[in-house]
Amino acid sequence: MSAARVVALALAAVATGVIVGVLVLGRRTDETEPPGRFDRTITILPSLEPRVHLFGDQVTGHLDLRFDKRRVDPGKIFVDALFRPYEQVGPERRTRRDVGDIVFMRISYPLQCLARACSPGGPRRQIRLPPIRVQYVLRDVRARSTGTAEWPAVDVASRLAAFDIQEARWRADLDPPAVTYRAAPGWLAVGLGGSALLLALAGCLLAWRLLERRPEEEAAAVRVETRPPLERALEHVGLTSANGAVPARRRALERLARELERVEEPALATRARRLAWAPATPEPNEVERLTADVRDATGAAG
Repeated sequence: MSAARVVALALAAVATGVIVGVLVLGRRTDETEPPGRFDRTITILPSLEPRVHLFGDQVTGHLDLRFDKRRVDPGKIFVDALFRPYEQVGPERRTRRDVGDIVFMRISYPLQCLARACSPGGPRRQIRLPPIRVQYVLRDVRARSTGTAEWPAVDVASRLAAFDIQEARWRADLDPPAVTYRAAPGWLAVGLGGSALLLALAGCLLAWRLLERRPEEEAAAVRVETRPPLERALEHVGLTSANGAVPARRRALERLARELERVEEPALATRARRLAWAPATPEPNEVERLTADVRDATGAAG
């Protein structure tokens, strides 16, 4: 083989290699993402501003997300963040910037810690927040995936230097203040005791008045309780005859008839029962004549 033919074959091989390399590199360039190649589906980068702050100052937590919107749905990104011992003191704020198919999203949280866990107790105290979880939906498989990331450590500084804390002269008085009273305890005890005694005497007087009975009232009560049934029946007939309704009059006369039978006055008992259950209404004058005859025959009062 001549030298010219060897040179031509070498040049052809080099040209072929250059063409293939250009095609391969061009294809890779077309398939790669814009600046910042993605090794994962979504990039999560938490940050805190400022990283060093004084006790009680407000801190802003930033969550920077970078993803391909062809693979991740930007409207279905959910953040599960716990900021203990910090507390979120305002609503989260989301900003978004699209570069082609790449989405740059920032979620900001205003944070503050006033708990004892954030008290420096010295010149400086380092605090680490719990990990953050980001849930997102993949478009191609329509499934939810989760990514996690760690917050950077934050330092809480004291407003006092170590020398200031050691040399502090506390002005707090630990002795309790003197006890004061609106009213003197001795006079208050005397007044309350006298009031209790007066109330006790008033209760005794009231009970005595309720239990006290005059002799004549007791005798009258005994007479009412010991009157014969016939006299009570006569009194009842008189009351119902003057003011009672017709059924009450009839029942009173029937009661009088039963009492007359007990004292062996059958004629008067029959007369009282006939008057009680007669079709016509018992007239007051007839009832008066009957009761007068009963008193004459039995000597009953009423």
